[in-house]
Amino acid sequence: GAAHVACAVAYSPPVDMQLIRTERPVVTGTPTAVQERQIKLADAVETLLAQENPDSCGSRCRSATPPYTATEDDAPALIFAGQNEWLNPEHARRYAAGYRQVPGVEVVVQELPGDTRHSLDYVDEWDGVWAQTLAWFNEQT
Repeated sequence: GAAHVACAVAYSPPVDMQLIRTERPVVTGTPTAVQERQIKLADAVETLLAQENPDSCGSRCRSATPPYTATEDDAPALIFAGQNEWLNPEHARRYAAGYRQVPGVEVVVQELPGDTRHSLDYVDEWDGVWAQTLAWFNEQT
């Protein structure tokens, strides 16, 4: 919670376990590099949620999905997501939507238009992301 963490920044966070499950690609032939990443992520989620119905988000799924676990003592968060990257930016949107239901927890989503890169590539290659990250830390602490 916020008592221990002043604020958080996430780059392309895969936070919605059910979304990961439903977006597992169906591949015929050799998977692309993007499909391989999506399959590995889906496999990890399936291992975590092996005992749950794959068509719903049960208690274990919800316990591992931040939008379902948001509380008033959670830290404010800044989330970056590329609009066209391999990890659906809907993760960032759902994270923010979950926290909007909780009074007093600020979550800001920065979608990078047209960007296909993932995660920390933003910091090194997208103008302004690192500056926004530092500004966020300075505002929140």
